[in-house]
Amino acid sequence: MWPGIFIGDFLLKLMTGLGVGVSLSGAVANASSRLVAYAVAKRAISRSSRLQTLDEVWTLLAAAVAQATVSALIGATGNCLFGAASWNRFFTIGWTWWTGNASSAILFFPVVLLWCNQWRQSLQLSAKRWLELFIISAIILAIATLAFASKPYPVSSLVIPVFVWLALRFNSTWVSTGITFITLFAFISTANGKGQFSVLAVNEALILLQSYNSSIAVMSFSLNAVISQARNSQTYLRQILDHLPIGVAVHELTGRMTYVNAVGREILRGKYKSATLEEMAKFFNIYQASKNRLTPIEELPLAMALQGQLSHTEDLELRWPDRTIPLEVWGIPIHDETGHIKEGMTVFQDIHERLENARLIQQANEQLSLTVQELEAANHKLEQEASERQQAQAQLWHLAHFDTLTQLPNRAYFVEQLHAWFNRYKADHQYPFAVLFLDCDRFKIVNDSLGHSAGDVLLTQVAQRLQSCIASPVIFARLGGDEFGVLVPAQDPGYPQDLAEQLHELIVHPFEIQGQRIYIGVSIGISFVSAQIDAAEELLRSADTAMYAAKRNPLSRGIQIFSAKLSANSLKNLALETALREAIKQADIDLFYQPIVDLETGALVGAEALARWFHPELGNIPPLEFVTLAERSKLIFSLGNFILEKACLQIHLWQQDHLITPGDFILHVNISAQQICHEDFEDWIKDILQRTEISAQNLMLEITESSVAEDIDQQLLKLLDELKSMGVQLSIDDFGTGYSSLSYLQRLPVNSLKIDRSFIHQINLAGDNRQVAQATIALAHSFGLEVVAEGIEEESQLYWLRQLGCDMGQGYYFSKPLSAADMTEFLRCHGSASQTR
Repeated sequence: MWPGIFIGDFLLKLMTGLGVGVSLSGAVANASSRLVAYAVAKRAISRSSRLQTLDEVWTLLAAAVAQATVSALIGATGNCLFGAASWNRFFTIGWTWWTGNASSAILFFPVVLLWCNQWRQSLQLSAKRWLELFIISAIILAIATLAFASKPYPVSSLVIPVFVWLALRFNSTWVSTGITFITLFAFISTANGKGQFSVLAVNEALILLQSYNSSIAVMSFSLNAVISQARNSQTYLRQILDHLPIGVAVHELTGRMTYVNAVGREILRGKYKSATLEEMAKFFNIYQASKNRLTPIEELPLAMALQGQLSHTEDLELRWPDRTIPLEVWGIPIHDETGHIKEGMTVFQDIHERLENARLIQQANEQLSLTVQELEAANHKLEQEASERQQAQAQLWHLAHFDTLTQLPNRAYFVEQLHAWFNRYKADHQYPFAVLFLDCDRFKIVNDSLGHSAGDVLLTQVAQRLQSCIASPVIFARLGGDEFGVLVPAQDPGYPQDLAEQLHELIVHPFEIQGQRIYIGVSIGISFVSAQIDAAEELLRSADTAMYAAKRNPLSRGIQIFSAKLSANSLKNLALETALREAIKQADIDLFYQPIVDLETGALVGAEALARWFHPELGNIPPLEFVTLAERSKLIFSLGNFILEKACLQIHLWQQDHLITPGDFILHVNISAQQICHEDFEDWIKDILQRTEISAQNLMLEITESSVAEDIDQQLLKLLDELKSMGVQLSIDDFGTGYSSLSYLQRLPVNSLKIDRSFIHQINLAGDNRQVAQATIALAHSFGLEVVAEGIEEESQLYWLRQLGCDMGQGYYFSKPLSAADMTEFLRCHGSASQTR
């Protein structure tokens, strides 16, 4: 073959215009390189070679280098010798010649060799493998297209991992095919001025490209050969296994060992060829450590592996006469291509050091645990002592700042917070606030009538009820007795008064104490912080002053805001007091009379004397206002005597006119608590009766329930007994408004009860009012007392009062309050004990 190569190459070069000498030297170089390559390859590479070993790959490289070296030396010498090039370019020409020949041998010779030797095997691929091969080819084509396009991308290096993939997954035939494809694609593109190497001269670019592709080819063939050798060589595998730090044994289906690595042979002491599965436990003295017995065959990891199960245990021991070796063992089934179990593998290691380390670690952990427990106990003791100190301190602080009865903050805490709020306000005037001062009305009555324990229960209920509508940052505290204080933010100036109204509304509802319904009230004073206030205590005093103003002024409805107007009100009250004093002196207080009728017969049985005062400048002054003013200014004695005397004189006039007779008509006159408690009250009554010449039977004194229930003593009982012995009748006014008690009804010598108009208002509707009225009537009758209902305005109310057995009544349904003249005419028309309805 080589003569043909020589002649053809010579003629080709001669036809291209080269000289005879240059053509001859080139032909000799090429022909001789082929001879050398053939000689080298023949000694090492057989015709059936598949480049599956590193030796074959290195031989291919040696042949390529040898033939390229011979060809380059002869060709470069000929070119220089025959004048085609100067001798100073000898090495350049030789290197170019050598690179081209060596790369050609590496890049194109393997594809011819391998496809000739194993084309059938190379084409016998599964569908998945063909798909994988197609994907690899597409990736190579994509990278080549990008790398060798008109505007190339620097991605040629990405082809390396693709050829690694190809070498790992396919045989050398497909590796050589890929190398040939990428080489031809790169050569053609570069020759046409495309790709990453097109910026260089053509020869320089081709040489560089050949070198790059050759390096990829050598890497791919070498990797493929290594993988092939690894897959096909048991020796290689055993070398790996012998270097493992654990024992590995391969077993036949009978259990006999066909292979044991170095560590395994050391553990088994060389006894590994004769024992079957049935003999194994006894042969090797394999014990179950936890049960201290020879391991049953079915529980050996190998037995499970031969059954197809992957198993693991750390409970086995090899008990040799001189020592016991604890083992960790894995049983691994090995399957053939069909999925059947072909062999079994056991992987085992001596875990003596691990167990010893675990034991030492456990001992250390136990010791550490004991130390930790001791430290925790000491820490717990310290924490307990600290907690007890904190609890004691907290308890002391709580006792110093909180009320033990209601659990509310006390005065000390309230004053402390008041100072803090006041100082914060004085700093920048950004946080206005108000102080509410609350005082429970008629609390003393509950304490005196039901006892201090009942009073404590009432205070607790009051605190709970008030606290239910108070939320942070509002501070609510008990200041002492039945007084409470509230600190209220006042960014909204209307909020403190709104809160006061809510608190007031909560208190007016009844309380349940010892099975009794108790009604109390509350007076609330409000003071707002301002820049003119110099001390925090001034706010509390102002709220206290406002509270007393609310208590004195019935028109305040229990709430009073402190302001400069309080001084003006004091002046007004002083002026009104002077006017009242003059009105009493000048007899300018008028009496009106509202008829009282027998509800069963409709007959007129009496009337109630009602005081009225018309001020020349202020007009009609409500009775509650001027009576309260009289009580506060001690004018109640002169006012009460004036009213009582004027009423008795009117009875005398009606008797003289024969409009009433003693015993058939009773005039009801209201008496204040201050009057009845005066030491001369009895003498006043006697004197008035004597001067007006009327019968005591025509006079009934009405005493409010609160006035008698608040202070019942022997002196009061004695006075009432003496009045009754005189013939003066007595009645409890406004009964049921909060102080109803069997105890004082039993003790008081009264003739009748008057039900407050608040219970008559909705008596026609089923509910509490009707029940209260019914209970009151039943209670009064049980004590032999008559019952008078006031405020009757509708026929339905009259109907229900008759149904409940009420004795007498008064109200606009029968007649409005009448002047003395109108009442006289009323008597002339109806007469005493005559029908009114």
